[in-house]
Order: sequence, then C-alpha cells, then structure tokens
Amino acid sequence: ISTSSEDVIIKARNGAIVGFSNLIRGVLFDDVDDDNSYYTAIKYLRETDVISGYADGTFKPDQTVSRVEALKMIFEALDTELADGSKLTFPDVEKGQWYTDYVATAKTLGIVDGYPDGTFRPADPVNKVELIKMVLNAADIDVDPVVIGDPYNDVDNLDWFAAYANHAKETNITTSSGSKFYPDEDMTRGEVAETIYRLLAIKHNHVTTYSTMLSME
Repeated sequence: ISTSSEDVIIKARNGAIVGFSNLIRGVLFDDVDDDNSYYTAIKYLRETDVISGYADGTFKPDQTVSRVEALKMIFEALDTELADGSKLTFPDVEKGQWYTDYVATAKTLGIVDGYPDGTFRPADPVNKVELIKMVLNAADIDVDPVVIGDPYNDVDNLDWFAAYANHAKETNITTSSGSKFYPDEDMTRGEVAETIYRLLAIKHNHVTTYSTMLSME
C-alpha cells in the first residue's frame, strides 16, 4: 500500500492497482460502479481473479467478447485443467497463442466443434447461443434434449439450440428477459460475466434456478 495526498493506492491479489477512493464509493473499475446491472458478477469474478480490467482502469462492460475470450473466462471460472494445444487441427488457430490451449480444451471436451468449413474463427464475437452452449457444456450440465413447445418467440423447439435456450430460461442463467431470446446477439463482457456468475451461484448453492438472493459466501 502506498499513500499520497491525492489518493490511497492498493495492490490487489492479482496485481491490479485499485484506488481506495474507488473502493469506498463502490467502484470496481472506472466504468463499473454499484449501479451497474452486472456489478455483483463482475465484482465476484474480479475478486476470484477470473477477470481483470484494462491498463486505463476500465473494464469495458459493453465491449463485445470474442469466442476465445469467452472460453478463457469460462475455464478460469470453473478452474478447468487445460489441454495441450500443440496438436490442435483448426487451420485458423495458431500454435503457441495465448488462447491455443483454451481452444484445445474446448475441442477435447466436446464443448466446441468449429464450423462446417473446418475453422474455429477465434476472433469472431461470441453470440448468445454459443455462450450458453459453452457454459453449460464446460460445467458438464445435463441438458434435457426434449423441448415441448417453443421456449421463446424467436426459438423454435426444433432449432438445434432449443434445448440450450430452454435450459437457460428454466435456470435463469440467461440475461434474456421477456418473450425473445435473441440467439444471434453478440455478447458483451458484462453479459458474459453475468452468465458465468449465475451458473457458479447455482452450483455453489446446490439449487436449480438462479435468483439474486443466492450468496457466494
């Protein structure tokens, strides 16, 4: 801890520098305070070293998340042992990149299959359907393949992802509300954090449905 006339600086467990005045007023990052919809999720994932901010002190909760960034957050949150990416066969995933082992792990565990053309497209934004599938499969959650009726107005019960959307709705891990799921919507850092946090809260409390009353203590 170092002090100055302007602020008190605290070095967090993960090495990040946090202004004490920010902590007092409930500000996790310069752009995330306790009025943010995803504050609780971001706070928990930061405290457990799953996420970190940018050098300018921001988290950028509204910034879209790539497919590999989503995998990293999920595996870090679940403390998943990573596979060796040296034999990964996706032509667009280079060996030795920071994300190679995350993609290899997802492929090995059957969490992702890639696209019909054989690519993985690591830099593409992750959409809601992809995120929900990744999260549930990574956590080894049993998803009932039988869907009676359409879970949302924009999800037909015969869609390949209907079971995932239906499970997300029943367990309340999705940030969707109302009659639409918006399966192709690109996910933001805040939304990914919220989805992961809700799953962790369900597992931690040994319940089947998320609510804001659940505690991670």
